[in-house]
Amino acid sequence: MPIYAGGRNPSYSGAGVFTVSYDLTAATGTTGGGVVAIANPLGADVVITNAILNITTGATTNTNTMDVGVAANATTSSDTLFDGQTTAAGLKTPGGTNGAVPRLWASGQYVTATAGATLAGMVATLTLICVRA
Repeated sequence: MPIYAGGRNPSYSGAGVFTVSYDLTAATGTTGGGVVAIANPLGADVVITNAILNITTGATTNTNTMDVGVAANATTSSDTLFDGQTTAAGLKTPGGTNGAVPRLWASGQYVTATAGATLAGMVATLTLICVRA
């Protein structure tokens, strides 16, 4: 399970806005956080104001789904950002029954992504836009 403390940034883009981006793993299992588990890298409580899932190559079975959300630890599945998101190629924004922004991402918490079934072949990046809480 990939656990990232930083990802490709975080970068500060002014006006108190931070952006963090992470490459996702094409997980073949359904373990909580198996696609990615991201420790809050900012050392403070932040609000996720937007989340963008850029799937450049869809999973081989792109009707398979994944959940992405804020969780207490690296191995807990959460669907508070993306709930039942299909894995076909394209840009995705938060949604589903439970998925929405804004979301509090407290210091010490994780954003996890969990596959509903195999995501073999998927190439994707998750970008989170945050402001200090």
